[in-house]
Amino acid sequence: MSSKNKTQNLVLTNYVRRVGAQLEKAQSEFPVPAPAAAGSKKHGIKPRKGGERIVEAIAGLVKARNLDSGALDSTEMLAQLEESSTLGALVAQLTTLLTQASDAQYAAQTGAWDKALQFYALLQRRASTDRVLAASLQPIASFFAYRHELVLEARPTKLQTRASANLRKAERINARAKPRASVLEEDALAKSSAPQPAAVAQPSQPVAAQPLAVQPTVIAPSPAPVAAPAPAPAPQPAPAVASAPQPAAAPPIANGVTNGVTNGVTNGASHGISIIAT
Repeated sequence: MSSKNKTQNLVLTNYVRRVGAQLEKAQSEFPVPAPAAAGSKKHGIKPRKGGERIVEAIAGLVKARNLDSGALDSTEMLAQLEESSTLGALVAQLTTLLTQASDAQYAAQTGAWDKALQFYALLQRRASTDRVLAASLQPIASFFAYRHELVLEARPTKLQTRASANLRKAERINARAKPRASVLEEDALAKSSAPQPAAVAQPSQPVAAQPLAVQPTVIAPSPAPVAAPAPAPAPQPAPAVASAPQPAAAPPIANGVTNGVTNGVTNGASHGISIIAT
């Protein structure tokens, strides 16, 4: 340690001792007794900021209407308000002193810890070739390696870290794909709303006949044809020489029943006459 640092440390040490003695004396001579309940500040009534003028206004109204009593006195209320203002000045001074002391302590502590970390890194490099130094650094390494249980529980595992990385990658891919998907969706909507060209008739391909359901058709019976009365056969003269019967000409297609009856009668008569002549 340099002489300058030694002198500064000595001055600071003497100051802390002197102020500590004065504060200890001031604490013992403090005129206001401490509150009876330790938790009175936590569970007590919380005054509002700027409430001093409200207390003074209330005291003036109470005095004007003579509302003081033995249990509730406005004079005591004003005395406590003045006591609070007096202690406020001391609290402000002590707060300023406390802030100065706290800031100086923080700066000194962080400076020492920063240098300690640098020296620890240097010692770790040296311990790679010095077994005695490595054994001496073991307690210090254990101190730096310590982690609280809550920290260990909150620390993600390798699997969780890998899953989080994959999730972030998928989110980036999804974010890049969203604009493209919106464009494709707009194109699809535009195509669907556009008028479609008329379909061109294509030659039909033979389609296998499908069995059709045949509905039963009820056929009304047609009326039976009424046979017309056969005309009486005209008397034929007896031929001199019997000749073979000539085949009758094909009757016109008119009424099958009428023609059949007429031909039968004619042929039968001719054949009968031929037999008699013989």
